[in-house]
Amino acid sequence: MITCADPRSESVGESLSRARFIEHRIGIPRLQEVIRLRNGKAYRVDFYWPDQRIIGEFDGFQKYVDSQAPSIDHQIAVQEQERVRHNQLHRAGYTIVRWTWKEALEFTTLPTLLAEAGVPMARTR
Repeated sequence: MITCADPRSESVGESLSRARFIEHRIGIPRLQEVIRLRNGKAYRVDFYWPDQRIIGEFDGFQKYVDSQAPSIDHQIAVQEQERVRHNQLHRAGYTIVRWTWKEALEFTTLPTLLAEAGVPMARTR
């Protein structure tokens, strides 16, 4: 499995997700891909399957938690930015699949979510 390591994976949750992809022969996505929209916005996504225009996002919730105990106003502002980002990508024609630790830890839940969204299976040799 060490041959599958990738330094672009930014968290343990993303690495666990990739392990599930490999275990279930799910097509390996691009990692930390920047998607540029026609309106000039650019968003970096965790996982991207370009042929299917599918974005995968592992939600570990770290981005919502500031080590300095953020105010409720700050948390709401960050969540609003995430909603705007999600909606802009969706309106631009991307399918977005989100999952948390719970789905990544359950052996078949994440693969089912991805298959339902149209993520391809990896080709066998």
